[in-house]
Amino acid sequence: MRAGTMTLRRALGTPWGRAGLVAVVVLLVAIAVVAAAGGFRTVEASELPDRAAGEPVDLGPVTVTVLDAVVTDQVRTSRLENIDGATAWLVVRARVEVTGDETRDSLPTTVVLPPGVALSSDPAAPGAPADRGDPPAQPDQQLLLRDGTSLPQGHPGLPEEVAYLWAVADPSDVPDPLELTLLGSTPYYSPIYRRDTWTSPEPVGRVAVPRTERVPEILVEEQW
Repeated sequence: MRAGTMTLRRALGTPWGRAGLVAVVVLLVAIAVVAAAGGFRTVEASELPDRAAGEPVDLGPVTVTVLDAVVTDQVRTSRLENIDGATAWLVVRARVEVTGDETRDSLPTTVVLPPGVALSSDPAAPGAPADRGDPPAQPDQQLLLRDGTSLPQGHPGLPEEVAYLWAVADPSDVPDPLELTLLGSTPYYSPIYRRDTWTSPEPVGRVAVPRTERVPEILVEEQW
């Protein structure tokens, strides 16, 4: 026990040891602050502020305007046929604009479905219906409506219309209007990367999305 105490004292007496102690203290303080602010508390959907469809919402890295939703089997048909149990896509259309002054190699996921609407995207259980106890479902695909490309980049000052796609077993599983959860991030300085970055996305709002019959033509495979 005494030998261990002496070793610890010697370690703390070195510059690296003192730096490590400071880092641990800073980390513990940061955790306490986040916990006190409710950062580790699970946010219920009913507690989130309501946002209107068509209203731009600042989500940190991007500003998103959710526009409308359509349920269709006319788009991405080859992909749809390979998803066990899927009969249609739920397509949510949104306008996305980068808030910073640098191009983003990929756009962050900004909307998720409530549990029980889409089929599971877990490759270990393809086609398995999402359970009501499952976490909200992220999109199966994210496509640029300007040219149909997947995983689009985001450029400052250039708003883009994006389509988020989820596979559904039955169109009647999709409520009308559809309520989506918005995911946002806040900036912070990362001592590890020594630059400003963004926190992991967390629920910051919800939006009721109106249903439309308009199918984005660029996603109809016969158009390609």
